[in-house]
Amino acid sequence: MLHYWVTLMGFLYLALRTSPLQAMKACWPAQVFAFCSASSAATLPVTLQCGEQAHVPSSVGSFILTMGATLNMNGTSIYFPCAVVYLAVSTGDEAKFTVVSYILLALLSTMAAAAAAPVPSAALVLVLPMFNAVCGTTNAPTPANFSYLLAMDFLLDRFRTWLNVSGDLVVAQCVAAMEKQAMPPRRVSSSTDPEEGDSSLSSR
Repeated sequence: MLHYWVTLMGFLYLALRTSPLQAMKACWPAQVFAFCSASSAATLPVTLQCGEQAHVPSSVGSFILTMGATLNMNGTSIYFPCAVVYLAVSTGDEAKFTVVSYILLALLSTMAAAAAAPVPSAALVLVLPMFNAVCGTTNAPTPANFSYLLAMDFLLDRFRTWLNVSGDLVVAQCVAAMEKQAMPPRRVSSSTDPEEGDSSLSSR
């Protein structure tokens, strides 16, 4: 929630220079569908429709929103460090965490979020391999508290998908606004040019 209301809404305000809530008003159907389905891929048709209602050009929306459904996983990248640190603290392995471990965790979270499939609970299967890689416990048994993550993932996965789809729509609106500012104003040419009319009269 903090990432949505501070980071995403802040970027949207800087790009549009208007109320972020008003800009995201047309996107709530995609957010609701994402929360209910827990799948960015299943939400993609609704996301494209909401992008059009938010005045995102189809040339921008069809590229940004489609690519974001598989690559832009804000909620998933936030979930990985939280889950790994929770397992480390609950199992007493927090002493193994060094500065290098946190850097490795950040890199693995970014790459794993981009590689995760846009289907329900896709991030959950990557938590244990990431935990073992960061803590260096390759042959250790599954932590007992991992069952708590399994129980809570039904709800956490919906919040992750909601944040992922919201990030896609925010990025699409920001790119559309920057493209509009970068494009030079189109010159409206009249059907009859006065100079051409004068030259035609003089030739007669």
